[in-house]
Amino acid sequence: MSLMHPTPTISIQNIKGGVAKTTTADATAEALAEKGFKVALVDLDGGDSTESLSDPEGIPFNAEALDLTVIDALMNDVDPTDILLPTYHPNLFLLPSNESITELEVNLILSNQRKQWRFLLKKVLSKLKGFDYLIIDGPPSMGVRAIMALAASDLVVIPVEAQAIPLKKVPAMRNAIENVQALINPDFTFKFLLTRVMKRTILGRDAMNELRRACPNNVFETFIPFRIQIAEAPIAGQTILTYKPRSEGARAYRAFSEEIIHEFQSKNQRKTTHRIV
Repeated sequence: MSLMHPTPTISIQNIKGGVAKTTTADATAEALAEKGFKVALVDLDGGDSTESLSDPEGIPFNAEALDLTVIDALMNDVDPTDILLPTYHPNLFLLPSNESITELEVNLILSNQRKQWRFLLKKVLSKLKGFDYLIIDGPPSMGVRAIMALAASDLVVIPVEAQAIPLKKVPAMRNAIENVQALINPDFTFKFLLTRVMKRTILGRDAMNELRRACPNNVFETFIPFRIQIAEAPIAGQTILTYKPRSEGARAYRAFSEEIIHEFQSKNQRKTTHRIV
């Protein structure tokens, strides 16, 4: 399907929760916004990103009190620009959701959208104009919402906690991503991001080395350290970049955003070279 949207689109995905997925989506979006890019954060995870951020006055969003959410764009053909919310950062906007998004999968299957639901999010996002990056906070599963996010993505970031049990899930996650890549969207690339890393421990170092051995070309150089301030920030309706802007966690997400920028620069160079050849 050729619903092209020129805006680089990144989805943050994993088949399990508790790996700093939403934290990474929010912080990456703000890190890019800090650099002067206009960013839209798309919440497909039932309000987690929505309630982790605040409005321009610093008041945390209440997902369940919203009049319009991304569901209205997906199911009722509401223009997503009418749903976007400004946040406390002038370059960061939110396409919110709430818990009712969990009903989306059944509704899509039963609706007249069922034949083209895989590309429905891509169609919605193509209506967002003037943005430099779109960041999708995907659900902790590989259902309808996740597949829609992958179909709309240019880059898929897979956060993995640097622990033994989460690392065991990596082959299953990689297989699921590669299946979608083969069948629906061959144009995206994917990489793993190590999160909650305790580098001073043997366990933390072993986990980092194990993932890099298993996926030598699919792991970001940056890793996100385990720091309690990163977990505290969403309670204040902020990311770590605003909550503790000089912290190690904030520095890590800023470094990660630089890798994201470089990743798209490299993709564009490869496309240009391919066209010339």
